[in-house]
Amino acid sequence: MAQRFEQFRTAITPEKLNLWLTGAIIGLLMMLARTDPAVIWLMGGRLLQTGAEEIIFRGLVLGWFVARGRVGLGVLVSTALFVMLHSLNADFGAGSAASLAAFSVAASLSVLRSGSVWWAWGLHFAWNLGLDLWMV
Repeated sequence: MAQRFEQFRTAITPEKLNLWLTGAIIGLLMMLARTDPAVIWLMGGRLLQTGAEEIIFRGLVLGWFVARGRVGLGVLVSTALFVMLHSLNADFGAGSAASLAAFSVAASLSVLRSGSVWWAWGLHFAWNLGLDLWMV
C-alpha cells in the first residue's frame, strides 16, 4: 500500500497540478458565464485580487525569508501580514482571524512544496469565490 501511494505521489508533480487547476478554473468560468455575465466580472476581479495577494504575501514576503534560510519566520510574517490586511474587512473577528491564519499557513506550505504561487493562487481564488457565492 505504501509503495502504491508513493508511486501516486511522485506522479503528481506541481506542473501537473497547475495544469489541472488552470483547466478547472477555465471550465468553471465557462460554465458560470453561461448563467450570468456578471459572474465573469466577479471571477475576473477575484482572479486579479487573489493573484496580487499571493504574489505579495507568498511570492515576495515568504520568498524573501526563504531565500535567507528563515522558512518558519517567513511563514509567520507572511501569515501575520495577510491576517492584518484582512482585519480591515467589516465583518472581521476572532473566527475570521483563525481561519485566515490557517488558510495562510496552508497556502504558504503549498508554495514551499510546489515552488510556485500557482497552487496557492488557485486555492485562494476558489476560497474567495466560494465565499462570494455562499454570501449571495
